[in-house]
Amino acid sequence: MDDNKKALLLTLFQTENKYKGLLVIAGLGIYFLAIQFTTISYQLLIGMLFVFFISIVIYNYKTKVFKLKENDFPAEYIKQFNIAAFVQIAGILFLLITSLFIF
Repeated sequence: MDDNKKALLLTLFQTENKYKGLLVIAGLGIYFLAIQFTTISYQLLIGMLFVFFISIVIYNYKTKVFKLKENDFPAEYIKQFNIAAFVQIAGILFLLITSLFIF
């Protein structure tokens, strides 16, 4: 990938990434408050938290792939991005499964 595409890549997602971190922090805050102040089962709460995380990853994936295609990034780069998104979802699912068995 040439230097112009690398610079475009940095500026393309710069503003989005700031707010998505806050969304994850807010989700975790709600989760911890729900643990303390509700009678909902832990398994249901952790399941809802992981659905929230997977939804964020899928939304990020769809919007970023759209922007990459819109700005004519190489197909090989988009393919690598697809693999990275799959690994993220697989990791979240692995954590969900292991945390449900532990508790």
